[in-house]
Amino acid sequence: MKWSRNIKPVSKYSVIYEGRNRHVCVLSTGGWSPEELERNCNIIAAAPELLEAACAAGVTPEGYCFCSKNRIGDNSKIHEPECRDLRAAIAKAGVT
Repeated sequence: MKWSRNIKPVSKYSVIYEGRNRHVCVLSTGGWSPEELERNCNIIAAAPELLEAACAAGVTPEGYCFCSKNRIGDNSKIHEPECRDLRAAIAKAGVT
């Protein structure tokens, strides 16, 4: 699943889409600065890809996270608290 944002500025075009015409959400534009609106819109549009990347990171019984798709090809360790935060974010998304 891939989400995309509408054209800029988000203050005028505040819809996030899946595919061509399926609306995922409409951002509330009240009370946010233009910069905050753009960041929020970009984060929401990237949410499925961010979740997929987070789920691709494995967790060992020792509590280390390993990323299987890093730039140098080895499995670099991510220590606590980063690993704990990653697991918490995945759980917040409702993925177990």
